[in-house]
Amino acid sequence: MSEVRSVPPIIDSTTRLQELVADLRGQKLIALDTEMDCYYHYYEKVCLVQLSTLEADYLLDPLVINLEPLNEIFNQPDCIAIFHAGNNDIPYLYRDHRLTFANLFDTYVAAELLELPSRGLAGLIDYYFGVEIDKKYQKADWTVRPLSPEMDRYARYDTHFLIELRQKLLPLLKERNLLGVAERQFKHILQARVHPKPFDPNNWSHLKMVRSLDKLGYAVVREIYLWREETARHYDLAPFRVLSDRMLVKIAELKPLTQQGLEEVLATSSHWPQCGRWIPQLVEVVRRGLQKGPIPLPIPPRRGQRFSEAENILFKRLRQWRNKLTKSGELNGALLTNKMLGTLVRSQPRNLEELEILGIGSPDFLRQQGTTLISFFTNA
Repeated sequence: MSEVRSVPPIIDSTTRLQELVADLRGQKLIALDTEMDCYYHYYEKVCLVQLSTLEADYLLDPLVINLEPLNEIFNQPDCIAIFHAGNNDIPYLYRDHRLTFANLFDTYVAAELLELPSRGLAGLIDYYFGVEIDKKYQKADWTVRPLSPEMDRYARYDTHFLIELRQKLLPLLKERNLLGVAERQFKHILQARVHPKPFDPNNWSHLKMVRSLDKLGYAVVREIYLWREETARHYDLAPFRVLSDRMLVKIAELKPLTQQGLEEVLATSSHWPQCGRWIPQLVEVVRRGLQKGPIPLPIPPRRGQRFSEAENILFKRLRQWRNKLTKSGELNGALLTNKMLGTLVRSQPRNLEELEILGIGSPDFLRQQGTTLISFFTNA
């Protein structure tokens, strides 16, 4: 693979996107990555898409164009989309642009199954290509346009090496008889979707150090927590950019009732320049909490049991057995995750054929440990 590739201008129009689709026809391997804005904004979205072929490293601006036309390329049965930790990208690409993929290769999954020294992309690139990537732009504001030359270069590097990285990892997966396991995990990632969690007004009780407050402090911290959520939504800011958890609890502890008193508290925050504008509102919020009076910590809701009592005992036995083998080096832990153990507990296969149908483990693992694994269920 040539290290020198074309770096076209950012694709930010329908015309340029149509030209890209034409250029990508016939491509068998395409690397992708995304940059999100959850670090800056309340309403998380895809802000930039990086795409690499053997010939070029592209940047696409999903803030101004819809990327759905790329489905013509990615839904071809012989096109493989290459991601690193695609479960962080694919659900959002589907939600925001209805992008789907016929085939996936995930370099993070491969590195985990192969138990490589590093699973992170920067570590893998350094390990295989001797290139160090500066991750200082990982938390940059990717809604800013135009991108600085440094951000442009950083973004393109996230996919620049992925095709060649796949070419190095694929033979290792085959050699160790792990490709089938990896492909099952790839299919699972392709089906991942975004399931937003509703805001829980009682989650203030999980803030660090909140239990050091008195019951009047609980009332104040609750009011600030609710106010922060409303403010973050209104201004489309990440909640911590309105007020950090630490400062939220600190204000509830000291309960300042004047703007000057609140300024003295906020002056110790690294976000002081941006949270200073909330001072008049925050003073009123503190007063409102004090007026409502002491409250107890909320009782967490009871969750449905994952397993019955007998299943829970079986799960623990399986986990102990798995952990023992992993610690001794007899088992790659990625072949038998807790989620897989849960599937086994619910299915309780009675023979090797039933175990194979579940798609758990590799052929080598089933030959070596299948009979022992079945005994957990036949002797239960």
